[in-house]
Amino acid sequence: MSVENNHSSVIPESPNNLQLKEALMETLKKASDAGIDLYLTGGTAAAVYAGETRPLSLDLDFFVHPDAKEKIQRVFGGSFKYFGEKKLFKSDKLVGKASNGVDLDFIAEQNIVPDETSPEGKITLCLNDFARSKSCENEFMGEKIKVLPPELVVVAKLFAGRGKELGKYDLDDSKAVIESGIIRPEIFKRAVASIVANNENIAPLVYSRLTAGLSKLSSSAKVEVLIKALRELGGIEETFPIDQITQTLRDSILPEG
Repeated sequence: MSVENNHSSVIPESPNNLQLKEALMETLKKASDAGIDLYLTGGTAAAVYAGETRPLSLDLDFFVHPDAKEKIQRVFGGSFKYFGEKKLFKSDKLVGKASNGVDLDFIAEQNIVPDETSPEGKITLCLNDFARSKSCENEFMGEKIKVLPPELVVVAKLFAGRGKELGKYDLDDSKAVIESGIIRPEIFKRAVASIVANNENIAPLVYSRLTAGLSKLSSSAKVEVLIKALRELGGIEETFPIDQITQTLRDSILPEG
């Protein structure tokens, strides 16, 4: 899978960020020596694309391929477990710490479950072929790192949809990455389609979560472009027939010319 080059933002060298950099260098060195690919996600990934728009927490989140789980357990210690106690996020991951105390999450699969009573109430994010092929090689304070494509970072943040009233920055991070101007509408559509491709029954849930998340952001031309992209996938109109939605999804994930 190829890794695209993309935009890297300047991150100030605050004590907090230098601690993150130290943990990143250590983690990448261990992973590289063992032949493990790590793909940065979460708030730090948003900062790579949009700059530091809010204080970064002392944690690093990585998506990893399920085939790498045994290597990761051997190199970083601990074991992968399914964390299902949280209401919104339920993840198959290994939780560890860098030597300087920064929290590390190695995520093989992340499930966003807005409605636990619904059999179609689970959105699954993982390191699929689309994520790997569109991931970007960027820099965090001078250290090169593979980062999930900005479109997937935004999609994941919009799915979560949490704001500062809950002490979270999902919506702020989404807005910052969108307004940075690096989101490609066609790739945004492909990111959405890649999530729905393996379970077409979740299409209405995916679109409703994305629509709700975008509606919470202050309106701008760049936000409107993404709303239009969703409409082109047939996801916002409640009366849009599901068979047409799924056909649009199939068409949208055909290889690019």
